[in-house]
Amino acid sequence: MPVLVVGPPHAGVEVMTAFLGALGMASCTPTQQSVLSDIATEALQALGGRADCPPTLTANSPTTLAPFVERVSVLLSEAFRDRHYVIGVDAGALVTTLWRRALPGSVAVVVMVRDPEDVAQAAVVRDGLSVPIALAVWHQNSVTTLRELTEAPVIVVDYQEFAEDPLSVGADVADTLGAWGFLDPSSSVADAVESSAVRSDPHRVPLVTETAKVRRAPRRLYKQMVALAGASSSFAPGKLESAPWWMTTLLDERRSSLVHEREAEALCQQAIDVVREALVRANQDRTSVLMEHAFVVGERDTASDQRDALHAALEALELEHADALGDLADVRTRLVAVQERYERLQRLQAFARMRWWARFVRELRD
Repeated sequence: MPVLVVGPPHAGVEVMTAFLGALGMASCTPTQQSVLSDIATEALQALGGRADCPPTLTANSPTTLAPFVERVSVLLSEAFRDRHYVIGVDAGALVTTLWRRALPGSVAVVVMVRDPEDVAQAAVVRDGLSVPIALAVWHQNSVTTLRELTEAPVIVVDYQEFAEDPLSVGADVADTLGAWGFLDPSSSVADAVESSAVRSDPHRVPLVTETAKVRRAPRRLYKQMVALAGASSSFAPGKLESAPWWMTTLLDERRSSLVHEREAEALCQQAIDVVREALVRANQDRTSVLMEHAFVVGERDTASDQRDALHAALEALELEHADALGDLADVRTRLVAVQERYERLQRLQAFARMRWWARFVRELRD
């Protein structure tokens, strides 16, 4: 039975996913996670959005998502044979919906809630977003995600509480999932906390410095989400703080800019394709000219090549003749040396015989 850990980027989704994996739930390998991320990116692009630019859902969105749902379903059915597994989703509400439709049966959801100012500052530092855009994306994803989870088994976890007291919060999450039948822990909560490195962040970036107007709506929504912390077998988010006009306008402008950006990319790609085709044709013409030139030059150089070959063969024969003469002289020299050595040996042998006879005669006289 699957468990989804959802939340915006930098909200602690990875930490909770690692914690549940340490408790004994199966989780995605890096390769599987990469494939799922690619599918999520393609789904967002198909709907005209991006991870940092949530798309606007329409009546045709389910039809657009259908092929991605099928791909995710096939991938997950092949990847997980375990009874319980956990998947972390931090790409927004649309991806959460996509994953829920792709997973069979009942799905428990753990929603990670983190202070939007901390999330925004992390997005500024790590993703290069401006603070207003980061807050608007956080607000849009949070509201849409909570509304999509109505009547689902949901556990809302405050990231700050989990980081400060992982044993208590982790035990509550594990007990709830176990009671719902989504978890059979194979290790203790303390071991899981230790192995997944759940702890408060000692390097927390300072809170963003923005006007109260920009921070007001995210702060109110965050308080509502913190009030929802805990477990609910049939989640009811209630009436959530709606996005102020400046967030809606900012996201609309960002979506419009994204559309223009993709149109420009398409035009650039078309221009690149045209230039590439022209280069291919030019290369083909150049190759044809070079081949004709090579044929003419080859015919012109054939006679010269044959003459050079004959000259080279003659030189080779002369070299071989000279080498043969040299070899003959070497053989003669070695033969003379052998004869001289033989004569020396003969003289030594005669001398040795003489000495032997002299010694033999002396022995006879004695």
